[in-house]
This record gives sequence, C-alpha cells and structure tokens, in this order.
Amino acid sequence: MEYWSIGNEPLLNNVGSPQFIGEYIRRIVSAVESMDSNAILMGPDPEWYDPSLLNPLLGGYADITGKDAQGRFYIDVITWHTYNFNDIAKIEENFKDMKA
Repeated sequence: MEYWSIGNEPLLNNVGSPQFIGEYIRRIVSAVESMDSNAILMGPDPEWYDPSLLNPLLGGYADITGKDAQGRFYIDVITWHTYNFNDIAKIEENFKDMKA
C-alpha cells in the first residue's frame, strides 16, 4: 500500500484559488488511482489550518471529498500541517474546529 500526499502547501506563493486547487487534486488523484487502485490519497495539505481554503474543498464549491467517474473517492485522508510547534493549544483548537 502506498500513501500519496497531493497538494503540499498549496497556499505558498499564492498558488491558486480553492477552485484551482480542487481541480488539480481531482485530476492528480484520478491519474494515481488509474495506476494504483490501492493507493491511499491524502490532501490538500495546506501549510496551516485555513478554513477559507478547507471549507470550499471539503464539501463546498471546490469539493475533493466526492467520487470520480469510476466511483472512487478523491481523498482518503484530509490533511493540513502547521509550524506552530510551541502552540499546542492552537493545534488542538484547529483539530476541534475541523471535527465540528
């Protein structure tokens, strides 16, 4: 089983809008799944917890949580990361917000 993280740090250098990022992820995921149906796909993996990016991608207008034309989910694991190593309370707050 292989794990693929797709979309690492998409906010860096203003790479694109949620719509652009969603299209990119859906296109890459479909290509990976056509070659390896057992791959575990993760994303969008922004460099911080950003609801203005995640909300459109996770059920909104740029959704990456749906299925492709073959009925395969685009994303198996939703990811983001942070560089706030000294602020565990902020990380916990982000996690609780995501779960809600």
